[in-house]
Amino acid sequence: MKFDKSKCQILHLGWGNPGYMYKLANERLERSLAERDLGIWVDGRLNMSQQCALAAKRAKHVLGYMKYSIASQLREVIVPLYWCGPIFSSVCNFGDLNIRTSNY
Repeated sequence: MKFDKSKCQILHLGWGNPGYMYKLANERLERSLAERDLGIWVDGRLNMSQQCALAAKRAKHVLGYMKYSIASQLREVIVPLYWCGPIFSSVCNFGDLNIRTSNY
């Protein structure tokens, strides 16, 4: 398996990082503003605002699907169902409901 240099990027972490340019085999590596590792987005300042915005967007989508598919709009019904979401996530992915098709 060959090493793909074009996929390598530099993420300068911290406030005092001078942001030097790096090369790998005389090929300049590109700078990245944010990277995802283990499902978490982190930028160069170790700020997780992108991760929080993404989590809020997903939560709004789940609540929107629930509002659309559940007849009762009472808070006593919606909140417990929302907290059950992680339990049922292995069974049904709420984010892909509108694009899932049956192969039968």
